[in-house]
Amino acid sequence: VTLSIPEGRSDKWMRPKTLQQRMYQPMNRNYRVVANVKETTTNELAINPDDGLPYTVAHIDPDFGAAGNGTFETPFGSVAAYNASPPTSTTDIIFVQDGNELNLDGQITLLDNGGGIGGVTGQRLLSEAVVHSFNTLDINGNIVSATLPGYNPDASRPTLSNSAGAGGAAGAVVVGQGGAWEVSGFNLSGVRAGGTPHNYGIYSAGTRGFDINRNTFVLYNRGVDVVNTASETGILSGNTFTGDGANSLHAARITQTAGTLELSVQNNTATNNLGVVPPGTGTGFEIIANAGSSIDGVGTAADGVTTLGITGNTSNSNGTGMILTANGGSTIETDFSSNTFSNNTNATTGGLQVNSNASTVTFNSFDTITTSNNAGYGIGFNATAGGTMSALSNGVDNLGMTNIIASNNGTDGFVATSDGAGSTINLNIGNANSTTNVFNGNGQNGISLNTTNDGAIGGSIINNTATGNTLDGLAFTLTTGTIDLTGFGSPSIGSNTFTGNTRHGMSIVNNTGGVFTTSLISENDFSNNTAAGMFLGGEALGGTDTAVNTLGSIDSNNFNRNLTGTDGISFDTSDVRTTASITRNTFVGRAPDLPGDDGSGFGVGGTVDGTTTIGGNGGVTLEFGDLAAIDNSLTNTFQNNGDAHIGLLLIGNTTNQVDIDQHNFDTTFDTTLNSEFNGEGVGFIVRDTATLTNSTIQRSIFQNSAASGLLMTVTGNNLGDFGTIDNITIGGSSSDFGNVFTNNGGNGLEMARTSDAVMTNIDIFYNTFTTNSLDGIDLTASAANKTDTYTINNNTITDNTLNGIDMRVESDAVLSADIDSNIITGNDTNGIRTTELTNAPGDARGITGDWTRNYIAENDGDGIQLAAASDGLVIGNAADSALGNMIVDNGVDGIGITGAGTVTIARNYIAENAVAGIDMDLPGYNNMTITNNDITRNGGDGIEFMNVLSGLY
Repeated sequence: VTLSIPEGRSDKWMRPKTLQQRMYQPMNRNYRVVANVKETTTNELAINPDDGLPYTVAHIDPDFGAAGNGTFETPFGSVAAYNASPPTSTTDIIFVQDGNELNLDGQITLLDNGGGIGGVTGQRLLSEAVVHSFNTLDINGNIVSATLPGYNPDASRPTLSNSAGAGGAAGAVVVGQGGAWEVSGFNLSGVRAGGTPHNYGIYSAGTRGFDINRNTFVLYNRGVDVVNTASETGILSGNTFTGDGANSLHAARITQTAGTLELSVQNNTATNNLGVVPPGTGTGFEIIANAGSSIDGVGTAADGVTTLGITGNTSNSNGTGMILTANGGSTIETDFSSNTFSNNTNATTGGLQVNSNASTVTFNSFDTITTSNNAGYGIGFNATAGGTMSALSNGVDNLGMTNIIASNNGTDGFVATSDGAGSTINLNIGNANSTTNVFNGNGQNGISLNTTNDGAIGGSIINNTATGNTLDGLAFTLTTGTIDLTGFGSPSIGSNTFTGNTRHGMSIVNNTGGVFTTSLISENDFSNNTAAGMFLGGEALGGTDTAVNTLGSIDSNNFNRNLTGTDGISFDTSDVRTTASITRNTFVGRAPDLPGDDGSGFGVGGTVDGTTTIGGNGGVTLEFGDLAAIDNSLTNTFQNNGDAHIGLLLIGNTTNQVDIDQHNFDTTFDTTLNSEFNGEGVGFIVRDTATLTNSTIQRSIFQNSAASGLLMTVTGNNLGDFGTIDNITIGGSSSDFGNVFTNNGGNGLEMARTSDAVMTNIDIFYNTFTTNSLDGIDLTASAANKTDTYTINNNTITDNTLNGIDMRVESDAVLSADIDSNIITGNDTNGIRTTELTNAPGDARGITGDWTRNYIAENDGDGIQLAAASDGLVIGNAADSALGNMIVDNGVDGIGITGAGTVTIARNYIAENAVAGIDMDLPGYNNMTITNNDITRNGGDGIEFMNVLSGLY
């Protein structure tokens, strides 16, 4: 086998190049690519998808100089030529060029071509001054959008007019028939050769949709007046309406009468539509749904293109800016945003007026609205005859009524009125997650919510500012009806600023059986209004039902009047029942600075009244703090208030309860603002048939008051109408619940009954009364032969300027006081004193009770001084030595008796008093039993007796 293996390089032609040869080889690039390009241009008829036929366009060129025939090459030379052609409904587009206005004078009617039925587009009146689009079919039969030829960017809007007022339809410049017609890109002048009234700009007595866009309107009676009678889309966008003052009634009025109108009203401007002046009946924009029809302004229209809603419009310096009305079972639901309504002149309406008459109006959004400097209100909502209205937050993108500026209007910034049974308005006014709404400087209220004839309002009021208004920042007025702010989250009223208003920060005036309910009023500033921070008013107004205010919790608000203002919370109610828990608020007032400043008034106070025909349900149930609280975190701050920190005049036929826990009532002033109170820390004056009952005052400090720390008085008329104070606890079951009364300018505690009133079951337990300018405790019973009952136990009563306890009876009154286990020391006159005033010798007055286990010492006068008649009074106990009193080291007598009556003094320790142990200077009849006492080491007699009538001992 022979095997040959070749080696070496081939020596044949075209042999492969070596690697080295390839690396040195130059690059060859082909920079020229040969391509065959073929361009074919064809002209195709634009096919109208509505009918499958080519578009028919009628051209009008007012400068053409001849009548023409409407083609592009030979356009109509005038509107008159077009009208003489004659017009036909088969024309799809009427295309108008700019030019000689005289040749554009005459009414143009858009004819019914079936537009608005099954999506068919109506006739279109278009100008060369703006860009237009149209739908057509491509070669595959698909609908595509194209730009309409003929746009001239240098052209002005052609001016259409109808100076002769010919053609009927209010002499309208353009009349829309059929439906889904369009007018775009014109200046429409309603001037009439014969003078006023001017012509309408665009008019339709009955249409199935419309599109009015990018036009200007001048010298018109009504710029647009369209009645839509079917379900279709209506567009009013990008138009400018400049009215002629009193000669212009509406910029645009749209009325829906049947079916559902998908409505887009966007980016329009209306000015100077004044109507009859005064009052200014003209309106910028008015949108009406009648006869059970619907207007839908939410989302996107059925065409998939048009954005619905009422947005971006400006309506200034008209009579009324905009009116939305739903009548007769109709519905309006719309987005409403970025609209401005200012400087409108009608003082009885305002910037925006919304009406729902037996219908429904729903704002899917209500955002970024400016409505200021209107002669009337900024925004007004009215629901009547069972109509409903809402502008609520969905918690996501639509947050209720937000980004509102409604300031410097002639009446209210925002006003809503619900009138009639079934009428309901639900509003979220403001939102914590949005910019603060502003309602400042209005001629009446910043926000005003009202019910009449059993109407209803619900919602919430969050994150608003209403300052500098001539009346109130926030005003609620009910004349029957219901306002319920509990159904839309908590707080009901929160994070608002209602300051610097000429009257009140907030007011609730509840008349004729209205029902007002909130769950939480929290973190608001009600400070430095000229009158009250919060005002509560209302009366029956001839009705037969008691109004009800259920305020829930009033928590963490400021009611300060350190700069100006009277009361923090002020009551002036009649036949109104008010219930509230009041916690963690500040009530800081200011001192009088006369003659210019009377100072502040009550922290909380005023008059609570009721008539005898309402059933006695009026009154207040108030809790300051929480009786069951485990700490003092719920305490309100009361400081520097005038007349009283809490001062309530309870009169008429009312039932009242007030509980107070863990407060420091510090510093009051006696002002000229109120004649009933004189600077008490807390005061209750009860008259007529009113009652104050089942109330507890505990764990609080009453200090530095101009008058008494705590005052309670009750009176009657001696004719069967009498007030009642009963079942009152001052202090509590242990020293942990006691109050402190110190450094007050009057008494620590002052309680008085006059005439035939009732003062019963008053428990005074575990309190401290010290360094008050008068008595520690001062009790008075006067006039009618009724018995006042007190239990005074375990108190410390020291260093008061007058007496530790002073009890006074007048005329036929009887005062029964059981006094046990008290420390009564260091008072500047007597430990306990009784006095009397008689009108006749037979007056049946008297003081009675059991006085046991008291330590009565080191008082500058007597330990006990009995100057009033006693009626079965027992000092100590006849059977139990453990119940005796210790009466020691007083500056005069241990017990001094100058009054008549029956007294038992038993098993007491009476010692080391400066004069007598027991000193009896007795007039008339007395029955004194003195037994088993330890009377020792007194400065004078142990027992001294003198017959005042004879002067003999």
